[in-house]
Amino acid sequence: DERAPGSGPEREVELPPFAMARHPVTVGAYARFLNWLDRADSAEARVRTPWNWPEQLRRGETRPVTQVSLSDAQRYCRWLEELTGVAIRLPSADEWEKAVRAADARAYPWGDRFELDACASLHACDPSLPPPPAGSFPTDSSAFGVQDTAGLVWEWTASAVAERQVVMGGCWTSEQDSCRAASRRAVRADAQLAHLGFRVLRELA
Repeated sequence: DERAPGSGPEREVELPPFAMARHPVTVGAYARFLNWLDRADSAEARVRTPWNWPEQLRRGETRPVTQVSLSDAQRYCRWLEELTGVAIRLPSADEWEKAVRAADARAYPWGDRFELDACASLHACDPSLPPPPAGSFPTDSSAFGVQDTAGLVWEWTASAVAERQVVMGGCWTSEQDSCRAASRRAVRADAQLAHLGFRVLRELA
């Protein structure tokens, strides 16, 4: 997608079957993880706690958790995998893009035409404002039912490029092209940003 910021060259890839979470991990879900971790290892729980955690809790449990590093997101996945007994991890950038663009390689999760009311990212480009609650923009839904991908938060993936980690979703600017599903950005793995969260993937193979 030549109009998507950071988009790579067109190519064909074979991906194993997977299921991706409908929404990014929320504050409430991450709180349950931290409570478990505090009982198991209070020192690690402190390390994994976002620096503005009290503020995130006040904003509400349904908002996406932010200010988490790649390591924090991966540790959450390991906890969830141990809890459920199924293979849980971060999606690769290609898996994320497939879940959002569907089989027809659409420009936006909902199709090829820009829809202002569907694009949460234009409401979340100001780092001083909290992201809206998960599910606030139900029209931002891919053919596979994945939501909140044209905004809300940037999302960690398992893919790396030039010693940086690829993040998807969110918004880079207030321009509508930043909502395009193929948009990619690379950040440091230890970044903890105001609009950087994650969602999980379940392996089905």
